[in-house]
Amino acid sequence: MQDIIVQLLGFQEFIPPFATSRGQEILKGVNYASGSAGILNDSGQHLHEHAVQIGSNDYINNYFKPEMYNSSHLFTPEQYAAYLIEQYSRQIKTLYNNGARMFALFGLGAIGCTPNAMAVHGTNGSACVEKMNTAAQLFNERLVPLVDELNSNFTDAKFTYLNPTGASAANSLGFTVANASCCEIGSGGDLCIPGSEPCGDRSQYVFWDAVHTSDAWNEVIAVEAYDSESKAIAYPFNVQKMAQLPNNNDADGDICEMGENSGVTV
Repeated sequence: MQDIIVQLLGFQEFIPPFATSRGQEILKGVNYASGSAGILNDSGQHLHEHAVQIGSNDYINNYFKPEMYNSSHLFTPEQYAAYLIEQYSRQIKTLYNNGARMFALFGLGAIGCTPNAMAVHGTNGSACVEKMNTAAQLFNERLVPLVDELNSNFTDAKFTYLNPTGASAANSLGFTVANASCCEIGSGGDLCIPGSEPCGDRSQYVFWDAVHTSDAWNEVIAVEAYDSESKAIAYPFNVQKMAQLPNNNDADGDICEMGENSGVTV
């Protein structure tokens, strides 16, 4: 999704991935996107990656895996959301202190609507796993006042909250499969079987595998984040308007996109 936003902003080259960047290349900006990333250090550790930042995995691969993590035993959903926001705020301020000045903070998507979530947790007759979506919403509700606080306290920087859902576009854009993956899922229940044949028309599928959305859906989400005028989707401004704002400290003007919108509402 971030690569699509970069294209919408008019850049000709993508930010290189951190995993393949070396030496001075890192100082020009890198993409830290990585599976199992979380706000908390332990989120996703059972997936054998030790990332620090930031997204849905603090719920999918931490809070809602009580057999592996104790977070759901220690915190109510409300307490956990508040704890994550506290940690998140510290990390954002660390980035600010290291020179970042434009932040796009993505809310969590409807994590209870992924094929994996529905298969693992069940829906009890609902369209999705409501307890997961409710927990994600508690986190998102706290992001809005955090953005207000950051904009008030750090006036030489710009912060915005983005929560695109694509809900209004699903049917009109031809997405006909919202609860199944385009590819054949392996025994782990989440990723594609390597070398397996995907669906015939991936543009109709919201999900590529059981946890990650398709490129077609990511494009819908990226466009919403870029130019939506809805304050529920982009507050206080969308990516396009953020990029046009004056840079008060004369820095490079790079937008630091944080968060992960994996999961959808359809």
